[in-house]
Amino acid sequence: MALLVCAVLFPLVIGITEIDDSAWYFLAKVVILVGIPAALVWRSRRNIKIAHHRLAWQWWAPIVVIAVWMILSQASPWITVPTFPGVDLAYLLAAAMLTALTAGVGEELFYRYWLQTRAEALLGRWGGIVLASFAFAIMHLGGDRQGNGLLVEIAAVIIVQGSFGIMLGYLWSKYRNLPLVIAAHIMANGYAVFAYLITGQISG
Repeated sequence: MALLVCAVLFPLVIGITEIDDSAWYFLAKVVILVGIPAALVWRSRRNIKIAHHRLAWQWWAPIVVIAVWMILSQASPWITVPTFPGVDLAYLLAAAMLTALTAGVGEELFYRYWLQTRAEALLGRWGGIVLASFAFAIMHLGGDRQGNGLLVEIAAVIIVQGSFGIMLGYLWSKYRNLPLVIAAHIMANGYAVFAYLITGQISG
């Protein structure tokens, strides 16, 4: 229950303070989605055990799924190579690294490792996956820059981030392989920067 409070608190804080484009956003994410939950989980660490698999096929099988998803997610005709006009290379790389840590690592710790695992114990596999994925999607509210309205934004995050969360949630539920879902999240977030870098469009 306390983890659900954190899941609701984070988008509320970001929405109220409108700090989604500043260093305060990363600080709020670290505190609300990592710091507080880590303390809560540490206090109740004896109440739940996570079985970690070490068999080789439990690494390569989900990697195939992730690779196919990455290819298909970039195959749409409306996907374009992103541009970062006027952004310094050092700043871009630093921001990418910070995002990898707070989103790729922090969000997977919270939404999959902590929240989903406990939700599965209460609601079953798919109940836990759906709950954690919905919370993960709602966390991304506030990114509508085109003024399409709240309902359109909610639908967009549920479709895009929600479906991504369900994929990662299923992989976590089936394989209990945290490094793998973290890597998949980092690859998904970092694709835009990676594509931009390899095209050689950055100017000093």
